[in-house]
Amino acid sequence: MIPRVIKPADEATASYDRIIDLSHRGLASGAVAILPAEGIYGLHLSAAVPGAISSLRKIKGERSPRPFIILIGSPAQLTDFADPPDDAVSEIISMAWPGPVTILLPARSDIPTELTKEGLVALRCPGSDFLRELSSLLPGPLLTTSANPTGQPAPARIDQLDPLIFEAADLIIDGGQLPGYSSTLISFDQLGKPRVLRSGPWLPPHA
Repeated sequence: MIPRVIKPADEATASYDRIIDLSHRGLASGAVAILPAEGIYGLHLSAAVPGAISSLRKIKGERSPRPFIILIGSPAQLTDFADPPDDAVSEIISMAWPGPVTILLPARSDIPTELTKEGLVALRCPGSDFLRELSSLLPGPLLTTSANPTGQPAPARIDQLDPLIFEAADLIIDGGQLPGYSSTLISFDQLGKPRVLRSGPWLPPHA
């Protein structure tokens, strides 16, 4: 399959609103979209589409089940997926979001287990206006994972995409060269102290 590739910088017709509309309609109908984040390109699917999680695992070449990151449109949407955090955790979140920081939090009891691991859900309110708006428009969670086969480098440019990943996509938004970093990944201990599980562009104070 040859995906539709849109280069906003090169196409006069590829306005911001049009790209949002194309991406929204594609994801809502089950499309696999490769979209630019703050640091790398990611695979995206709407969790409201049946089989979305298994599709992402197949594309990534993963055999062991794991949850994917859920993008949210605003910090206030955190409680759609996670239990309300205490004050110490909320303070860190207010520093980190919007931004390239993925946070593991206790999942709400009504969240499907395939979106969680050991009772935690991975959430990110991205610094990208585009991804935040797209997340807010979709009826279900917007899932994301780096656009690379498991164990391979994550792409910072479209021409770095693995051919199998490229061919699995229905839509690609080419945002040009990205910085090349993955998001910081943090969790919290029982006292609300942050723990850095993957270092990235933002680190919590005193972590």
